[in-house]
Amino acid sequence: MTRSKVYGDEKHTVSIPNPSENSSELQSPISIVTTNSSTQLPIISISKSAQPDLPPRSNSDISQLDLIQVKPARKRENRFIKYYIALGGVVIIGICAVWGLNSEVNRGNILFNLLLMTGALIILLGASNIVLENSVHLAEVFHVPEIVIGLTLVSVGTSIPEIFTSIISSYQGQGALTIGDIYGSWITQLTIFLGIVILMRPNTVGKRFIPFVKRDAGIMVLSLIFLSIHILNGSVKRWEAILSILLFLTYNIYLYVDARRNPVSGVETLYDKAQLAQEMGVQSLQKTTKVFNSAVIKEGVAFQTSEDAKMNGSIKWRSVFKSLGYLFLLVIGVLLCYIGARYVVQSGADTARIFNVSEYIIGVTIVGFGTGLPELIVSAAAMIKDKPDIAYGNLIGSNIVDPLFSISLGVLVRPVALAQDEVWSILGISLPVAVIVGLSIIFFFTRKKVTKGGGMFSGFALMSYYFIYIILTLVLARFF
Repeated sequence: MTRSKVYGDEKHTVSIPNPSENSSELQSPISIVTTNSSTQLPIISISKSAQPDLPPRSNSDISQLDLIQVKPARKRENRFIKYYIALGGVVIIGICAVWGLNSEVNRGNILFNLLLMTGALIILLGASNIVLENSVHLAEVFHVPEIVIGLTLVSVGTSIPEIFTSIISSYQGQGALTIGDIYGSWITQLTIFLGIVILMRPNTVGKRFIPFVKRDAGIMVLSLIFLSIHILNGSVKRWEAILSILLFLTYNIYLYVDARRNPVSGVETLYDKAQLAQEMGVQSLQKTTKVFNSAVIKEGVAFQTSEDAKMNGSIKWRSVFKSLGYLFLLVIGVLLCYIGARYVVQSGADTARIFNVSEYIIGVTIVGFGTGLPELIVSAAAMIKDKPDIAYGNLIGSNIVDPLFSISLGVLVRPVALAQDEVWSILGISLPVAVIVGLSIIFFFTRKKVTKGGGMFSGFALMSYYFIYIILTLVLARFF
């Protein structure tokens, strides 16, 4: 008998011989074959011969093998690229250290500060993926459900640079840089970065690529408005940060409940989160093949031989050592994120003093652009692989995390205070531009007719918003 399942473009077939009622042996092997629907060529084949001393199985017993999940074949990717990126940033920081990190002369040198900020941002780019990958690995070791991993670790994965920058800058009393980073990163990602991603596949701007665009983009804009309301009195307090975190958790609980109540959309949500993790270099959130050496599935129970028990025991010990390895790499990633965030804040503050502008302006422009780069890289990679839903979902999801969660973690460390001119700059420039951007995204992606020309117009329109915003911020900020 044959059982088949389809995952994307690949068809997985489990071929199981049908034993006679009086036979206690299974003479033919069980084979699992993966076939690509476009080429109809087998990609992988796994065979397991049955043991003659196993109990007989009926067709109802064999049907339990439908639970076997086969890992689709995919191209080999460089698992260490994130470590190479982080190492490159460390080398640049090392050069700056030899030059003199705390030298007053160097801290007043614009070239030194730009080099230091570049190295720090590169460290954040690589280290954030290191933290995400090893966090997911540890969560899976402790059997945390994939959908929970997707809605928590993966959803905040690309926001790790903003999170660490927020915590460090708040701790050092540079709250204006924190706020500027959140607004700058939000607008940068949804204007120039989203515009670039759209221009890569201009015929993907339509409702079917973001089916819940009104809900998600609406919450994205409301989250920034909610943050702006807190800023009205010139500060963000701890109780306001706690309220924002509770709203963020409520939104994620809603997504979890919705996924449970609507199996189809729930599967799509989980699939999207798993794919997003893979685009970020996390290779563990994917379906795996589970075939015991001599196991028979009967009445939902897997019976193993003594050989299998020994094998599983060794696997448990390997899992322990792997867990320790994941924990070690997670600690390294956190330390690198701390180093990167610390020198982003230092170089940003020094650059503000050199140009005689507020830290908020540096956060909106340079720091906001740099901490948003992980989202651009992930979304561009997804678009190159023809996964527009992942590309767009990453940019929208990340900008729900930042105003509600990233900034709140920093405020919990130390409340943020802003000067009056910075408050007016937010309310008079950043917030209105953000609302226009959000409404434009909803308008562009709710159109039923998808055309290449319409997509190109949308991409260029969003990119133009960014340049208008930067000009308004730099020129008109002094009037507020």
